[in-house]
Amino acid sequence: MVKIKSKKNVTQDPVAEIKKEMEEMRKRMQEEIDALKAVTEGKAVPKSEKAKELEELLEAQAQSEKELREDMERRMANLSKTDEERAADRDEARDQIDSQWQDALGGAVLQKPEDVKEPHLRNLNEDPRLAETLVYALKAGENKVGRSNKDDPPNIEFNGLGIIRGHCIMTWDEEGGTVHISPSVGASVMVNGKRVSEKTELRHNSRLWLGNNYAFRFVFPGKEADGEKIEGTPDYLLAAGEVAENNNTDIGGSLDGVSAEVQHQLTEAVKKVQQANIIAQDLHKEIIFTPGIVKHRETQQHSVVVNVKMPQGKLLWAWGNFNSKLADMVKIWQMWQHAQDNELPFEEPTGADSPFIDQDDQLIGEASVWLKSLGNMIDFSADPTIFSLKGSPEGKLHCEINPLDEKGGEGPWEGDREELDPFVEDISEMKGKEMGFVVKIQKIVFDVDITEAGAGANFEQVFVRYKFDMNDEEEEWHKTELDQKCSLTPQFNFSKKHTKTVDANLIHHVTKKSMVFQVWGKLSDSVRPTAAAGGAGGRQKLHEERQGVLRGLSNAIAVAKQGPPKLPPGWEPVAAFRAPDGSLHAAPPGAASVTAQADDDEIAS
Repeated sequence: MVKIKSKKNVTQDPVAEIKKEMEEMRKRMQEEIDALKAVTEGKAVPKSEKAKELEELLEAQAQSEKELREDMERRMANLSKTDEERAADRDEARDQIDSQWQDALGGAVLQKPEDVKEPHLRNLNEDPRLAETLVYALKAGENKVGRSNKDDPPNIEFNGLGIIRGHCIMTWDEEGGTVHISPSVGASVMVNGKRVSEKTELRHNSRLWLGNNYAFRFVFPGKEADGEKIEGTPDYLLAAGEVAENNNTDIGGSLDGVSAEVQHQLTEAVKKVQQANIIAQDLHKEIIFTPGIVKHRETQQHSVVVNVKMPQGKLLWAWGNFNSKLADMVKIWQMWQHAQDNELPFEEPTGADSPFIDQDDQLIGEASVWLKSLGNMIDFSADPTIFSLKGSPEGKLHCEINPLDEKGGEGPWEGDREELDPFVEDISEMKGKEMGFVVKIQKIVFDVDITEAGAGANFEQVFVRYKFDMNDEEEEWHKTELDQKCSLTPQFNFSKKHTKTVDANLIHHVTKKSMVFQVWGKLSDSVRPTAAAGGAGGRQKLHEERQGVLRGLSNAIAVAKQGPPKLPPGWEPVAAFRAPDGSLHAAPPGAASVTAQADDDEIAS
């Protein structure tokens, strides 16, 4: 039932067949070109599009034939190799691929972490699935860590935010069995959450931060017993928590009563604020960011904010506003870094395009006025303190809340107007009736700290707005005109009459609560005229004085590092030299001079 047919196998050379087809195609193309030339009868005329196309095809066919021939030669050469030669080629190719991967990963080894016997770093990541997937092994002696550098390439390369060239050196003393890290000047290096600037020993399980984004666990095989005793394996959350705990945050008190969600957000804020400060430092911005927590006056809820200190003054950015601006800062920093690495000019965005400039209205602070006097329908003038969201006093608001009589007139009610006096013993007597009152806002007197450049009021286009009841979402804001000048005493001379129906809610509000006035303005670039600043140029003068003090302190630190003289009991070197009474001096006792005394005066100021 099965029929079998035999067929003769004919071996054909595929290369020969392809060559034959290409040769035939070339002949046809050449014939067409010769025919075109014959048409022109030897005349010098421009080549037609068809002729150009045919010549391009011929060149492409020739190149294909060349590549095919080279490929066949390689294949034939490979067939003639021994098994040992092929194995050597595979090993060489594998080594080349591994080397390329290591270069791409900045020096990370491709071994399994548990197979690495040298002291090494393992990456930490917020996502546990990505944690400890990269291993950076140390060689005996010095290991240079930093940005890419053609002239002096690092052993371990990182190019992220906050990493500089020659960032640090990690030294493995193989005989002594120790590993130390030595940061370079200005490099951000943290060990177990604390920033270090001197040579520091790393022990097994030490948490290491390089720049702003690189977190690692240091592993020292064979030295596990010498490491820090920690339950379990240190992870990213532990490393990030240490950074939040050891870095300066302006939380305005303890974290008691602060929800876990807000505390977690504060930990994130510490890291992001550090990122913003690194960017500002790289771009030579005189701006400092610090995270903080504020408590809302009405809701009593906590929220994370970012304090912004710049030469013009101080601002408070909401967390969402800061995140938005940080994204733009990172983009600018990446452009700057690209220009630095490739020695290209860099042009930074200015004006409204710069994330370092906030041209939006800023909430300077709030002032509260209790309404009990209005509950008796008597005149009331007040100078409430304006408190910032952080609770610091910013100045005084001069205002009045006065009742109106039944004809809408103001007091005083004397003589023939005495009968119009709206005074009542109890606001409940007016229930169901209309109550009229007038709100007057005369001016603001800002506080100013003359010892600090840029402190106090430095706002223009200042205005005040208020609601009778802040909890009434349907009520519109009542707003003064803008005071366009940058002044310590913005003037408004604002007056507005209001009419309210007296009901249970109004009676409760008048007797138990207050009216909140919000002060808003834009941060000004103009110089604030103060007595200490001396008018125009005063802010620059204060800035120069601060820089002079810093230079004096730096000199004192340099002297202290060289070996300060023996100090009397109670004295100690800090940023300067601290006496037992707590005063600071640029020079130690016994080395006083006219210059040192002048430096002391600067420090004291």
